Amino acid sequence: MVPNLSPLALRGLGVALAYLLAWGISAILTWSLRRHLAVSRHPAASKLAGWAGWGSTGRILGMAFSLGVLYLALAQGYLDPGAIGLEPADWQAQASWLPVVVAASSAWAAVLWGAYWVQTPDLEDHSPRESYGTPLGLPAHVLNMEFQASILRGGLVPAMGTYWGPWVACMARTAVALANPAIRLDLRQPQARPFLLLDLAADVAAAGCFALAGNMWISLVVRGGLHLATNVVHRLVLVRQQRPRRNLVAARPRGDDDPEGTRTGAA
Repeated sequence: MVPNLSPLALRGLGVALAYLLAWGISAILTWSLRRHLAVSRHPAASKLAGWAGWGSTGRILGMAFSLGVLYLALAQGYLDPGAIGLEPADWQAQASWLPVVVAASSAWAAVLWGAYWVQTPDLEDHSPRESYGTPLGLPAHVLNMEFQASILRGGLVPAMGTYWGPWVACMARTAVALANPAIRLDLRQPQARPFLLLDLAADVAAAGCFALAGNMWISLVVRGGLHLATNVVHRLVLVRQQRPRRNLVAARPRGDDDPEGTRTGAA
């Protein structure tokens, strides 16, 4: 049975649906453009298709677009600030469970992703830098994910309530992401797959915390904490993996098999 929705709830649903449609179309068009450039015989087009800045630029533009939609929808009264949890968080009221959730999420990331990366050779190719484009790509990515979730919650919470709204928003974001051919291709790549699964895990954790607290800032802290913990685990595993190589290079004697070192010593 469909509940009788208020005009504000109907406007919120319209914003959420329009945003999902625009996001899905833009993602597919971008993928089609890169594919067209890659098969082009023109050298400039092939060079542009292999440009390393596609990922970071796309994430920054995506964040700006999501933030713009969220701001305009709030300013024009299409979304209810209370539905997206925009009010300041009562950190003292959440102190009984929030630290436990953040710590448990960090431990979960350490166990799951750490166990995966320990067995992964050439871990530099599986780095966050490769996945997010640049160091600025990671915070832009995390903010974009939360802005997306906020727009969808703003449309679904007034219609479905503070419990089911965040979960349905999480499922809707995942469904539209899987409609992107580039995402489906990345899921088959061992370099990109763990970070896509991390996005899903962060979405689930953030949706659960929003269902409990109804606050966007708490959701953002949990989402950012999970990404940060996983990136720290990746860095620790990478350092551990590189240590034997550095020790081997440091212990190697400079002799006839190292003519450059011989020349340096003779000089």
